Amino acid sequence: MEYAVARDGMVDSLEHELRGVVEPDPVGTAMRAVPRHEFVDADHRAYNDRSFEAYGTRVLAPSTAGALVQALAPDPGDDILIVGVGVGYTAAVLAEIVGPEHVHAVDIARRVVWAARDNLRRAGYAETLVDRRDGARGLP
Repeated sequence: MEYAVARDGMVDSLEHELRGVVEPDPVGTAMRAVPRHEFVDADHRAYNDRSFEAYGTRVLAPSTAGALVQALAPDPGDDILIVGVGVGYTAAVLAEIVGPEHVHAVDIARRVVWAARDNLRRAGYAETLVDRRDGARGLP
């Protein structure tokens, strides 16, 4: 499978066919850069727009992740806290925009934290910090 072609097709559909779920820049550009296949099993067809379960947590569909990042409207250098890191894909998209050192993610489930750290490292976002914490209280 040609991942770059599939990724471009996914983002094209989010920018155009789904009535502009994401703007081309910066969210579309960030989503084109993040190798989603590093975050999800190949069996789940990484670039299809659907959600599923992994590691006991919900993996957001690309359209949902893109819409969340679009609504947040992050700027380069913004500090971002993600409560509930999941597989780490949304953290990587945000890292593309604000810089990986500006993204801090937490999750209460140890297995999810380990998986997200590994996924982020494999995808090139090892500087994105993922901690095991209870996000209900935020982060000091």
